[in-house]
Amino acid sequence: MAVKKVILVGEEFCIRRESYADEGITPGHLLERTATGVKKHAGEALNAQPLFAYEREMTGDGIDVAYVADDTVLMAHCPPGTVVWALAGTADVTAFSFVESDGLGRLQDAQTDAATDDTQRASILGVALTAASAGARFKCEII
Repeated sequence: MAVKKVILVGEEFCIRRESYADEGITPGHLLERTATGVKKHAGEALNAQPLFAYEREMTGDGIDVAYVADDTVLMAHCPPGTVVWALAGTADVTAFSFVESDGLGRLQDAQTDAATDDTQRASILGVALTAASAGARFKCEII
């Protein structure tokens, strides 16, 4: 059975919002706010909110139907314990590793020295519950 939702566990606790897409966005991308809407999180290993693009449930679109620039994007701010069907970055994600932004709106195994750098203190978003090859989806528990 194919997964059709980005939020796998804890959806009822997520804060849902809408904004305008500054660029093409796929459900499962990690997002950051801008003055005009939202875009894919652009700072590799930098601080990030657990804010993920959500599928267009009202039209029945699945997780593989992307938003284009100027679309209204549904997004979910995910509290700790939420399990997200996230997108792996340009490298494989290792199961049970801590993950952070790859700078392209996807997640990668953590590489930061978060304890010593102010711009990285909130860079670790979660733990990969499954492994994934580059560009694939994996289960990520938000911490």
